[in-house]
Amino acid sequence: MTLRAYSFVFIVLLSSTFSYSQLTIKEADFNSKTVLSKIFHGEFQDDNNVQKWPVSSVQALELNDYVDANSFSYTLVDTIFNLKVDTTNYKIVVFATFQVDSSGSIQNYMFSKIQIGIAYFEKRESIFYLIKLNNNLSNTTLGSRPKSRIEEIGTSKYALVFKEEIVQDWGVETWFELFKEGFPLFLTYDYSAYVPSENSCIIENSIEIVKTENDYYDLIVQSKKIPTEIIGTDKAAKIKPLKTKLSPSLNDKILRVQIPFGYSIQPK
Repeated sequence: MTLRAYSFVFIVLLSSTFSYSQLTIKEADFNSKTVLSKIFHGEFQDDNNVQKWPVSSVQALELNDYVDANSFSYTLVDTIFNLKVDTTNYKIVVFATFQVDSSGSIQNYMFSKIQIGIAYFEKRESIFYLIKLNNNLSNTTLGSRPKSRIEEIGTSKYALVFKEEIVQDWGVETWFELFKEGFPLFLTYDYSAYVPSENSCIIENSIEIVKTENDYYDLIVQSKKIPTEIIGTDKAAKIKPLKTKLSPSLNDKILRVQIPFGYSIQPK
């Protein structure tokens, strides 16, 4: 790449960062459509609730399979979370950008791609300011958007959790720590397939996260297998869960763990 090309890329990224830092939304106007129009300048399509927006040559490098023949991408707001950390209020916005064909038709078949992004806004008086944006936080090839939630992982520490699932006996969860530079990966674990004979059991899973010293955490994974004939009885309450203790570091790139998959997932 030539010096001129590098300079062009730097100027585009700099101007983009600056524009994001100036983006504000009034509390009364904060909704999916407004968020999309502010961040992804383009045309809102009511049929699919997506924003069709033009992709620059720099953005196309990371979007790749998510643009049509005319260099447009198609993004919607998946979820908006309200989160209070200490005395500050935030809105955490999860985006989904879809794989499309050359005409812009959204591909929603099995193993089509979806790119997951995130932005969060900080409330100051009655105005929300965009303070973080990552339009390529995660990707899935499952053909459906992952379910998302927020989990507390320590004192004033939170993770955004994505649960991806194809069929009932297989899935994966990925945890990204919020309010850290680059949204670092905190934990990933797979639900391993467990198929009881004739669906005679269910499995209940829970995870307890305990802060230890030096930014380490103990994760206690508890899995309880309950025969269907005793569900809701005293016998079911007395079944002891299988506990697995893990100690990942925040500096680890990834910790992948397998736990039994169940019909009931109960995070603590």
